[in-house]
Amino acid sequence: QELTLAAIEAVPTYERIPFMEVENELAPDTSAQIFWLKNRKPEVYRDQSFKALNEAQASKAIEDARKAHADADMAEFKAKLLNDPDAQDRTVIVDDVPDTD
Repeated sequence: QELTLAAIEAVPTYERIPFMEVENELAPDTSAQIFWLKNRKPEVYRDQSFKALNEAQASKAIEDARKAHADADMAEFKAKLLNDPDAQDRTVIVDDVPDTD
């Protein structure tokens, strides 16, 4: 017990610092809210210009696919005509004017 008391007396004491919790409220970050909404539900919160651009790109991609498919069909048909021995006697009329609906 004497050793414990001597050790306690030998250890320097420090002043106790009171601990306080402080809560600070910050203003909401509207940019973060905008990005969250746009990423969460893009069909509702995306800018309308992006929506129009995406629709235009989709319709152009569909049109390009149709054109590529038609070109492939034409090339296949022409290849069949070249390989057909009876093709010399036939006349083929090809309409290259695209349909406009």
